[in-house]
Order: sequence, then C-alpha cells, then structure tokens
Amino acid sequence: MRKAIYLNVLTHVESNSKAKPSEETAVREVKQTVEAAQKKAKTDLSIEIKRARVEKGPDDKGIHVGLLTYCEGDQDAQQNFTKLATEEMQKFLTDAFLAPTPSGLKVSVHSIEENTNAVDELADEADAKT
Repeated sequence: MRKAIYLNVLTHVESNSKAKPSEETAVREVKQTVEAAQKKAKTDLSIEIKRARVEKGPDDKGIHVGLLTYCEGDQDAQQNFTKLATEEMQKFLTDAFLAPTPSGLKVSVHSIEENTNAVDELADEADAKT
C-alpha cells in the first residue's frame, strides 16, 4: 500500500572555519545536498522538499535549517508508516551529510518528526504570498 507523510527535519549547520556561514548559504546548501543525495540514494522513500528555512534550534551554536519534506513509500496497511519513514529519513540524511557541503559546511540532524499540520501551513504560506 502506498503511504505518505510530512516530516519536519531540523538540521544543525556549522562551518569548518571560524567564520559563521550566512543563513542564506546554509539553507541553500542543505537543500542542494539533500536533492543531490536523492538522485543517488538507495531508499524506498520518495522525498520532496516543500520548504527550507532557518529555524530556532535547541542551542545557539551554528545555524539551524528546518526542512519540511513530503515522503511517500510502500508498506503494509497495518504497519506504522511514521516509524518507517522517520527511520528511513534518518538513514538517508546521515549518508547525505557524511561529507561537508560544497562550501565546506558540516551538517548534522537534530530531529525528525511528523508534521500533521503541514497542508494547512503550506496553504497559509501560499496565501500570504498572494
């Protein structure tokens, strides 16, 4: 059975140098790294980034980039897709962020959780732009 879920991913971005990267660079490179990894990943999930932005994190070190992702995958009807999708996303992102981004940013994952309000959030953001 085909299932879908929205997941919030909070990443932590730091520079390999002493200088803090710009927020714009951090968001762009996290998004590009995930998109590039999708092309060569061996995951059963299809992943689409719906939103990438700087967010407040649990600490003040580095920059925190939040991704809202839409994921689809196949699973038996009675099984918990949230658990499967979260575990697959964690594995996928761990592999994607093993090496620094093109400009040398180090990225790690703080948290991954289901977003049950994503459809409403995306609609509100679209309305605000018009």
